[in-house]
This record gives sequence, C-alpha cells and structure tokens, in this order.
Amino acid sequence: MQVNITEFRSHLFEYINNLSHEPLELTLRGEVIARLLLPEDPQQEALSLLKKLRKTAKLTKEGSEDLGLNLLKPSDWDGDAHDHLGY
Repeated sequence: MQVNITEFRSHLFEYINNLSHEPLELTLRGEVIARLLLPEDPQQEALSLLKKLRKTAKLTKEGSEDLGLNLLKPSDWDGDAHDHLGY
C-alpha cells in the first residue's frame, strides 16, 4: 500500500494501528521515500530456520556427545523423533 507523506502525518496513528504484513510505502511527489514493516518475530524466524536445517542436518558421534546424547552411530538420531520444540 502506498500513501503520501502528508496523508500519513495527518492520520499517523490510524496507519500505525492498521499496519499489516504488507509494507506501507510512504511517497513524496509520487516517489517512494520509505517503507514501514512489522518487526519479525524472532521466535518464529528461529523455528523456521530450524525446520530448514532439519532437512539437511546430520548428527555425528562427536556432535551427539556435545549435546549430551549417547548415540552409537549417526543414523540412530532422527530429528523428527526428538522434536522438543513443539512444531
């Protein structure tokens, strides 16, 4: 959504309260001069990265010891079976 900076100033709190996941672009003389975005949720971002990592991660015997796990061989660990993150 685009809004002129003068319009934005006049209705600042309305635009801030209604900010959605779509960026709000502020314009001046028809050119975009700024974009307002909602902040990322750090927990959701971390969970998303962990889900991506789960697809390619391999746990070695040394790595399992670092985590306090006692695994005989890397294939004994299954990321989905040891899911304690609740997703």
